[in-house]
Amino acid sequence: MLVRISRYGVNADENRARNGHPAGHAMTARKGARRPDPYAGTVESEHGYERYWDRPGRDEQKLMFNGATTYLFGRRRSADQVRRGVEWLKRCARQGDALAAFNLGYAYETGSGLTRNLSQARRWYDVAYGGGFLRAKSFLAHLLSGSRSTEDQQRGARLDRELADAGHVICAYNTGLAFEFARGVRKNLRRAQGYYLQAARKGDVDAQLALGFWALNPDLALRGRRQDLDLAEKWYRLAARSGEPMAKRSLAKIAALRRSALAATAPRNAARPRRQ
Repeated sequence: MLVRISRYGVNADENRARNGHPAGHAMTARKGARRPDPYAGTVESEHGYERYWDRPGRDEQKLMFNGATTYLFGRRRSADQVRRGVEWLKRCARQGDALAAFNLGYAYETGSGLTRNLSQARRWYDVAYGGGFLRAKSFLAHLLSGSRSTEDQQRGARLDRELADAGHVICAYNTGLAFEFARGVRKNLRRAQGYYLQAARKGDVDAQLALGFWALNPDLALRGRRQDLDLAEKWYRLAARSGEPMAKRSLAKIAALRRSALAATAPRNAARPRRQ
């Protein structure tokens, strides 16, 4: 799975106001569930950061949070800074800071300064979501859906579906995947198609690819449907606008199918009589 990873964590001041807003999406392979990206936060510069820390009259928890995100997500960090960053974020999270819990989950999921640990990531995303940071819901859903536990997959599918019904584009695509491949829900291709349409109409490239694939290969998706080259071409052209190479290859395949169909139906020239 290919996703864009933000270099920094999520900044408290800028992102508390954005709590719960859908994030942008990243391009991935056709059948891979996607995790939304957090907004790229701004943190204090690593140069002279300690001077900022020592300034009087600053809120201790805010300083602790910003220091932790700098140490965990900054470009240059030592093992001691990572240790302190984790310690400070955990302290903030235990004091009820849901955003600190989210950043802990993000650090554990991406392995930013830490050994990657999806179990810990799920734990802290759950704490963040329970504490009211709604953006953690989609991240939690992504990890739960990728779990081997049936119970986790079911919960992940439920969270994704709630977000999809609220208009979250990536979660609509992921819900379509869940219904197509029976991940935490019963397989239902009609519902999968509905969620793919919801995402594709809002410009989601992977959903457009899925619908183009279904129109081109109806025997692999909705039975009883005939191949619809016009519909497939429509979705692949939309996906190709984003530079998606898979869409461009599929458009070339459609053009070849049209040429072969035209050649098969073209009338043959009548045989001319040969001269003696």
